[in-house]
Amino acid sequence: MTENNIRILYITGEGRSGSTLLEQMLAQTETFVATGELRHLWERGIIEDQLCGCTHRFSECSFWNQVMIEAFGGKNGINPKKIISIRRKYEIFQFIPSCILEFLHLYDIDSIQYYLNSVTKLFRAIQKLNENKIIIDSSKNAWQIMLYSLIPNTEVFVLHLVRDSRAVAFSWEKRKQRIEIPGKVEYMRIYKPYQTAWRWLLKRNLFTELLTKRKYNYLRIRYEDLINNPGQLLKSIFLFTKTKIPKLSFIEKGFLNINKISHTVSGNSIRFQRGKVRLQMDNSWKKEMSKIDKFLVTVITWPFLLRYGYFSKH
Repeated sequence: MTENNIRILYITGEGRSGSTLLEQMLAQTETFVATGELRHLWERGIIEDQLCGCTHRFSECSFWNQVMIEAFGGKNGINPKKIISIRRKYEIFQFIPSCILEFLHLYDIDSIQYYLNSVTKLFRAIQKLNENKIIIDSSKNAWQIMLYSLIPNTEVFVLHLVRDSRAVAFSWEKRKQRIEIPGKVEYMRIYKPYQTAWRWLLKRNLFTELLTKRKYNYLRIRYEDLINNPGQLLKSIFLFTKTKIPKLSFIEKGFLNINKISHTVSGNSIRFQRGKVRLQMDNSWKKEMSKIDKFLVTVITWPFLLRYGYFSKH
């Protein structure tokens, strides 16, 4: 491995599974630089000018201003709408079989190459300005893993984060405000439990395993273990990424101390928090989720609930 190699820790899995919390933990060390869900940078950052994790608008964030200048000569040096169009074209569910079978030659190579060139410049700029730290991208959509692996001199570490499907489905029913959009009140989309269940099973977990376990650096972890034993889980991630295990003094007695600002372009609202954050399991779904919804989600997702060890406890 040379100094110029790009190293990416890509967090994949379903939303509402703790990816932003995990990213915040790793960002407290000198090994990683957290960037949030990078697939949303083009619209939520450049076009919509939403809040960065530092609480400044994207256009006012010194971190991203430096990255844009280094990568593209400024944000006007890139066509974000073109990148968004390409991304949306290839992240649809119908594209998944081609990702698994690697039939990219059947698609528009010029558009894929434009996307790759753009994210390559972005990654190289981030790494150059951050002392070659490992870049965390918590975008979660697994299709990007294969595209990232096509970038020359790039090492991708796939961190597959899973959480009990019933807890995830219950969370996606809740109405949550998007506080990263200043000046207006907007809420995240709500999904019915059966919708979340099918996405959790097929698009997020089955697809991730089919795509990644053949030839990528791959580690699967559970949200529940992250909460119950964060220190041990973080150590496994450092071993996985072949990096030195640092002192984990920012974790103590069920709390995470967030002292370092992360310039994350998208993610859970915990990315805006500072100071002590309680690490507490949210098991409200067990009592508050309707029996019908709980049964339906269990029936749909039972193969991977069993695979991930959830039936042994519930």
